[in-house]
Amino acid sequence: AGDTDDLSIPITYNPAIGLVKTGSFDAGGDGYADVDELITYSFTVTNEGNVSLTNVTVTDPLVGPVTFVDGDTDSDGELDVGETWTYSATYAVTQADIDAGNVYNRATADSTESEPTDDDHNEPLPQNPAMTVEKSSTTTNLSAPGTVTYEYLVTNTGNVTLTGITLVDDNDNDDMLCPFDGLGISESMTCSATHEFTQDELD
Repeated sequence: AGDTDDLSIPITYNPAIGLVKTGSFDAGGDGYADVDELITYSFTVTNEGNVSLTNVTVTDPLVGPVTFVDGDTDSDGELDVGETWTYSATYAVTQADIDAGNVYNRATADSTESEPTDDDHNEPLPQNPAMTVEKSSTTTNLSAPGTVTYEYLVTNTGNVTLTGITLVDDNDNDDMLCPFDGLGISESMTCSATHEFTQDELD
């Protein structure tokens, strides 16, 4: 009579997904960061295990939707063993980012079979703190000792918010008055001070 027998040999099941995130910032013609200039992120996802991965996702809370670029060689929607997929996303920098000098964020890759994995990236933003001051007075001449009022137009001409602004004139009556101690991008303020002109100065 015939007979049958079966045998079950266990195979190690090791689903694993890898993620590498990189970034590139386009500073434009001036070489410094400006609001709404873009950081372009690239996400490289690799099947590092021994089983195909399905429902692969890449998420990044900073940039929103991440777009698939290339890599599904057989168009089966599965990240096969040894296969690498690439994704891309962009982010428009804000003034807060420029003031901080960098943008840091973390992305996550996941699939139905694997545990999620993270990778982070810190993209430096070129800063250019700068300001100008223009001193003027409505007084054009004096024929006797008197008080002259100076005005100082202070302007933020850089790409970062300025704080703790101080203005000193070595020829005023120590009465410098400024309405603010900080200026946003392209903002200006007018400070004022006085000076008591003496007969010696007139002479």
